Amino acid sequence: MSQQILPERGEVAVEPLLDAPDIRHEPPAPESATTPVTAPAGRSRLGVVLALAGTGLLMQGAADALERTGHESLALPLFLCGIALPFAACAWRLTGTHASRKERIWVSLVLGLGLLASYVMHHPLLLDGFDELLHVGTLEHLLDSRAVFPTNSILPVSPYYPGLELVTAATRWLTGLPLVVDELVVLAACAIGTSARSEMAASVRPRLSFKLEKRRVGP
Repeated sequence: MSQQILPERGEVAVEPLLDAPDIRHEPPAPESATTPVTAPAGRSRLGVVLALAGTGLLMQGAADALERTGHESLALPLFLCGIALPFAACAWRLTGTHASRKERIWVSLVLGLGLLASYVMHHPLLLDGFDELLHVGTLEHLLDSRAVFPTNSILPVSPYYPGLELVTAATRWLTGLPLVVDELVVLAACAIGTSARSEMAASVRPRLSFKLEKRRVGP
């Protein structure tokens, strides 16, 4: 309460004080609960990555040609440089701070398909690796017998997990393409799915950890 004396009458006037505002001091939020700051995305360098990856594949093709003609001393260093160039180009953008999420996904696809192309270029018309031939046996038996669990005497466990074989057989029946083309189509689809999934998971993990940390800290 406050008193004010009026000079002309000598009376005392009582005026109520205004209520003081309800000031509450909130504790500062911990650093873990603050919103993470994302670096602004810079200009896309996807074209540069594609050019470097293509150059690396050309170098690998030249190395394969030199190796077939007997120039192994020149083929090996050229092949190693050709396989390192796509890795370096993709790592440059995937580990950088200025690449956007969309660009990272595309770079992951370039890396996955580039490695598949590098593997197929050595023998493009036949997958002649040891593991490939084992599973091709299961695929051939599946196509011939049209049974889900065919017999494979070389790799007996393979018919019990015929995931890739079933997808490849379905692609063959739907498209009518040669078997080696169906195998490459399935492998390319697997490379695309794996590369995109890994990059999406890497981009979602920081946001998920931030939400869990914020829920633990509370409002």
